[in-house]
Amino acid sequence: MYWWILIGAVVLAAILLPVSRWKTKNENNLEEPLQILKKRYAKGEISKDEFEEQKIILKKNRS
Repeated sequence: MYWWILIGAVVLAAILLPVSRWKTKNENNLEEPLQILKKRYAKGEISKDEFEEQKIILKKNRS
C-alpha cells in the first residue's frame, strides 16, 4: 500500500519540478532587460521619461 504513496510523490515531483523551473526562468527573463535599461539610464543614454516608458513596456510584455 505504501508504494502508491511513493509513486504519487514521484509523479508529483515530476510535475512540479519543471513548473518551478519554468517560473524561475520567466522571472529571470525580465531581470536581464531591466538591468540593461537601468545601466542605460545610469550612463545617460536615455532620459527618465524614456526609462519609465520602457520599464512599463517590459512589465507588460512579461505578463
